[in-house]
Amino acid sequence: MGAQSNLQVIVDLYESFDTGDSEAMLRPFTDESVWVEPGNNVRSGLFRGQREIFGHTMSCMELTDGTWATVVKEIIGGERHVVVLEQALGRRNGKSLAMPCATIYDMDDGTITEMRVLPFDSEGWQDFWS
Repeated sequence: MGAQSNLQVIVDLYESFDTGDSEAMLRPFTDESVWVEPGNNVRSGLFRGQREIFGHTMSCMELTDGTWATVVKEIIGGERHVVVLEQALGRRNGKSLAMPCATIYDMDDGTITEMRVLPFDSEGWQDFWS
């Protein structure tokens, strides 16, 4: 797949999250896909395969009492990578989060092989999820 096709896979992924379409959410992942989340908190770690990735996604909603959201600012597509610049939003334990992040997706023929969340303020991210 080319850059435009990879970009469309990620656009569709974000749309499926917004609409709650779990089947479409899982479509670009395989049992070999990994999600890497930084820090040392309840959200940190490496999550492998569709089941763990979906569980990790749903835990955002649970940990924030349903307030978790992302606002996409820009999506940059390439042959092997897609980068999403976004605003992460949520409320948890009396704290609010409105933080710019980048999520980098490694792509292979329309499949996400790895995604890595990069918050712009790692200390603020850590504090929110701790």
